[in-house]
Amino acid sequence: MGDTTTSTTASKVDDASVLHPYRKRKFFFELAELLGEPPRRCLSRRHRSRREQETELVNGDCARRQSAPPELVDYWDSDQMCEGTPCWLDEERTKCAVHKEPVLCPMLLFCMQVMDEFIAYNTHTRQEAWRVAACRLAQGVFVARWDAQLLGAGSSQEIELQDFLQRKAALVGVAYDVWRIVAAYWDRYKQNYLHNQELYFATTHSDHAGGAQSSKWACMRDYAHIYGLRASQAAQLADATASVERASSFDFLCALLAAIHRQVVSQPEWKIVFNTVVIHLQKWHPGVGVFPCGSFSRGAAYGSTIDVLVALPDAPVRPRTRRAPAVRYEDVVGALATAGIVQTAQEHRMGPTRSLFVMPFKKTALILDLKVFEQPKTWFALVYFTGPQSFVREFFSALLQLSLRELSEPSFDAIYLKATEVLGFERLAAVESEKDVFTLAGREYLLPAYRR
Repeated sequence: MGDTTTSTTASKVDDASVLHPYRKRKFFFELAELLGEPPRRCLSRRHRSRREQETELVNGDCARRQSAPPELVDYWDSDQMCEGTPCWLDEERTKCAVHKEPVLCPMLLFCMQVMDEFIAYNTHTRQEAWRVAACRLAQGVFVARWDAQLLGAGSSQEIELQDFLQRKAALVGVAYDVWRIVAAYWDRYKQNYLHNQELYFATTHSDHAGGAQSSKWACMRDYAHIYGLRASQAAQLADATASVERASSFDFLCALLAAIHRQVVSQPEWKIVFNTVVIHLQKWHPGVGVFPCGSFSRGAAYGSTIDVLVALPDAPVRPRTRRAPAVRYEDVVGALATAGIVQTAQEHRMGPTRSLFVMPFKKTALILDLKVFEQPKTWFALVYFTGPQSFVREFFSALLQLSLRELSEPSFDAIYLKATEVLGFERLAAVESEKDVFTLAGREYLLPAYRR
């Protein structure tokens, strides 16, 4: 059965190999057809008029926007376990700029990259909901194997794809359809994968005539490399690039050239930087708590941001002196600046107690997303900024017993303000840990790695 599936996938991919690698829409239709669920819009399109096709597309987009969950305005993590754009998406690339060292488990890395790509695309298009859920679960399994490989625990964690396709082996938490998705991507992009020992050659040459006309999804992926740009904003910019009439959008796009771009580092490198921040802040004041947030706190193999949350102690940082929260935040920034970790000239203030810093690291620059809170607000912020966004929406909707759409805006400050109204100050004041926040929501505590 595995051989038949693989050969079927390969034949479909060979027929579509003339497409530019960034023109992904047709590939996803082929993938859906391979998995037994061809999109209905494609079945009889040639038998409908142009007006009917346009009406269907417009209605579909409207329905998708109405059913889409609210987008958290101050949550900027990409929720990906690897780099935003895998090297195998570009067949012209001959050297990977991210994975400079030899990759110990190349197929395991490919599986994690495929999960990121499949989840991101189908979350955006609001398709394949149950397969997206299966891929989220499988991603956690792959990340755990990657961590075990880094720690050198046990035997090799490499994936033998054919064994799983032929049902000779099974991996708890990874559905068979997930292996079929990985196989479809592998057949399509294996000749572009730079971390495999075996060479693969495409049977036909790719047509680059449409290379300048990249798909909307490819444009959105490119814009996602700008830290702080949300998916909805990236979609608007992708639409703007197709129309010269929206000059204001192009002006905004030009302004983004000076924006903060994500630079990818590995998990071991991230730990070095994070531990440096912890050591200096603990040396400055032992009562300060320092916590990781974002994808790295959930076990990401590669990422771009040192996402740090600082919990201020109950007592004032400087005895006998009461200072406003903003001033106490400045004390934290001052301690990091004194240690040479950040430069105040490179500070991008995003709120009263939140800033982005551009930190030099080796031959590149990293983003430090620094957030400072007092207790008990710290513990709610830790749940919020640890993510992922899908978990955050579900968790706080259950905590507040209402949809986040009913808030003034879907942001952390709005959520915490509503929590004080719903739960009362006394219940909030009793919160002393992240586990207490889970208890208020009526849920068992989940480690960050298991939040989906």
